[in-house]
Amino acid sequence: MVFGYAVGLDMTRRDLQLEARDKGRPWDTGKNFDFSAPIGPIRPVETGGHVSAGRICLTVNGVTKQDGDIADMIWDCAETIAYISRLRPLDAR
Repeated sequence: MVFGYAVGLDMTRRDLQLEARDKGRPWDTGKNFDFSAPIGPIRPVETGGHVSAGRICLTVNGVTKQDGDIADMIWDCAETIAYISRLRPLDAR
């Protein structure tokens, strides 16, 4: 059962990622830093339904960096959740 949906941003510190790569170390330091995955508010399914379409947009200092529609994703939300749930437990602790 899905409680709700939110838009999130998976950020990468390229400086740390490239430094680790150049030293032959795992690149995860470029992903594991404070505030590396901010998300917006969660919209409960009971108030907004399941997500199948809708605009998602990223702007940085007023400049649009990404702009698209959920309907254009390669795998829809249900497929993505089903796949991830086979790799990691999903719960609301």
